[in-house]
Amino acid sequence: MILNNLPARYRTSPFAVLCAAWVGATGGSAHVVYQVRRDPNRRGEWFFSQDAELNFPHTFLARKSWSTARATIYPLRPGLRFLARFRPTHIFAAGWDSPASLACAAFARLTGARLVIWVESNATTSLARRGATALIKRFVLGAAGAVVVPTRASYDLVVSISQSEMDVAFLANPVALERMTDDGSDGRRILFIGELSARKGFDVFMEACALGAHAGWTGLAWGDDTEGLAAQAPANCRVAPARPLEVLIPDLRSADVWAIPSRRDPAPLTFSEALALGLRVTVSDAIAYSELATSTLGADVHGAEDPESLIASAERLISGSRPTDRSAAEVSEVYWADGIMRLLNKGVSA
Repeated sequence: MILNNLPARYRTSPFAVLCAAWVGATGGSAHVVYQVRRDPNRRGEWFFSQDAELNFPHTFLARKSWSTARATIYPLRPGLRFLARFRPTHIFAAGWDSPASLACAAFARLTGARLVIWVESNATTSLARRGATALIKRFVLGAAGAVVVPTRASYDLVVSISQSEMDVAFLANPVALERMTDDGSDGRRILFIGELSARKGFDVFMEACALGAHAGWTGLAWGDDTEGLAAQAPANCRVAPARPLEVLIPDLRSADVWAIPSRRDPAPLTFSEALALGLRVTVSDAIAYSELATSTLGADVHGAEDPESLIASAERLISGSRPTDRSAAEVSEVYWADGIMRLLNKGVSA
């Protein structure tokens, strides 16, 4: 069984790969459980998978959408009822701080089911250390036999909360993208793709663009202008509405530098997308992937609040190599599914 919060498009294809891998290897069955339905009015319909795209057995625990379920989000009782009926021997939970994941942890403790948790946070990005959320995390992680994390810092957070070591796989968010061929471009252009907000560091990005103008840098950003920041964009930074990445790829160049200047963002999908496409990428030191970026060719780290650091990072990257084919392979869906399968198969037989 796979548990997720809602049917986001970026998780649908990897879940299909994982389901197929599980059924093929064990001869058993796989079922994806979503806590709430998609909301067509939130972040654009393209963000969500349509029901027809969910080409694997799946269940919605709540009939409500994300926005209308806020008062009762992450239902506990439906999760317990489903677990009692479905009785999974293995559970992969792509979430670890909700009543639904709490239900999975309780079920695993009672039945001995193998529970694998996906944790993308580290001590910087996961700030809830007290109250109900902290207690849920401790209970859930204490029931897990294994954890999937992006970096050692994320694993250290898990151990500090659960107070125990466990099996681990270090995996980044999976994507299905082909590497861009070298198009011979050599211009200084820096990209931002995501919500145009202070949390995502868009203000820092714009300041970096302005600072880099004298060196020939230009900026190109796509995203929802949730805070009205786009009006402050400098002359050398063009801003456009949010679009699915596959629509944007024809406008990208192999020499582009992708900036991820988030102030708080556990493990943004954009990091994996940049590596898969073979684009140089700079991430802020406030996100969980910063540790991974320091050891990845074609990736670099800049200060979360420092536009000068961001543009300096872009300068370092443009003079070096693009990410390698190996980096692209390590963010593929097959690599991700293989890592999770190894953790699942360490536990109870199917």
